[in-house]
Amino acid sequence: MQRIYACELTPEQYIATEAHLQVRSELVCPRCGKAGRLHRHGVYRRGITAGLGQILTVVIARFLCLTCRGTVSYLPNFALSYRLVQASTFEAFLEGKIDRRDVQN
Repeated sequence: MQRIYACELTPEQYIATEAHLQVRSELVCPRCGKAGRLHRHGVYRRGITAGLGQILTVVIARFLCLTCRGTVSYLPNFALSYRLVQASTFEAFLEGKIDRRDVQN
């Protein structure tokens, strides 16, 4: 399962500050609904486009519920589930802002 959380950082800042280490899980498992903080269960890497079209690698935090044994990944809100393109670039495309460099790239 993936959850998107509010992140004020750009992808470049997220990478530089290792922001994945600051991610905190919810107090209730979103899969089974049981109370109790999820346990950090590693990370995975995924690509995301930067403003000029180059691909950056961000680290995504994963957590494990000890009750249901399900994992939850926490994506920063600049990332879209299963998409390489940043959320802001996709939104600009849908709004017809095709003159933006990130949309063109």
